[in-house]
Amino acid sequence: MGNENTVRSVERSFAILECFSSEENLLNLSQISSKVGLPVTTTLRLLTTLERINYVMRDPNTGLYSLGWKLAKLGGIAFASMDVCSIGYPYLEKLHEMYNESVGLYAPKGTNRVCIARIDSTQSLRQCVAIGAIRPLDCGASGHVLLAYSDKQTIDSLLSSSKFCTADTLENVRRLGYSLSYGEYVTGLTSVAAPVFDSSGSIVCALFITAPSARVDDDRLNEYIRTITSYAREVSTNLGYFPG
Repeated sequence: MGNENTVRSVERSFAILECFSSEENLLNLSQISSKVGLPVTTTLRLLTTLERINYVMRDPNTGLYSLGWKLAKLGGIAFASMDVCSIGYPYLEKLHEMYNESVGLYAPKGTNRVCIARIDSTQSLRQCVAIGAIRPLDCGASGHVLLAYSDKQTIDSLLSSSKFCTADTLENVRRLGYSLSYGEYVTGLTSVAAPVFDSSGSIVCALFITAPSARVDDDRLNEYIRTITSYAREVSTNLGYFPG
């Protein structure tokens, strides 16, 4: 019976922590009690314990509870240990299974980008890029995505001499949440890329799909855009990114 009570208390404590969200980051005792479906006295007892060990904080003036610094510390440790390749690779597999086109991840490397994960199309007409291949940041859909969220010095340096990218190009990437390119780096290829962010809001890579333009009509292009942007958001969420 003692073990059962302990397990139930742990489950209830986690339920309390999961009440909080980016939209509701301050809650009073009554709200928390209602959300977890527990009596106020039980909820208060659990909150008191969580407050004592710094998993929640209580404002003495308003009585409102928020998540504590201990969770932020543990979250930072968890996110630091996450590998974008291992998190992103299942999405590459999904994309490859859906479309059988070349898909992958590019990460920023100074004024260039480097391929950190890749699955190539099995079709005879395809683009093959080795993991570790380096490409310029100002060229191609993935480059534009990464450059759009780079520091001002990098942006200014590359835009001053770029044949493929302008300030308006980067503004469109930030506004739309994706980038398109048509044969910028390799003639006859169409690419779609979207940004992946980490828990600090910094860009870590671009998720992309590349296909021969002859296989990409308007309907297929729109489908690529929807899927790539959706998957990029999911990978970002798994890395701890929360917009706003």
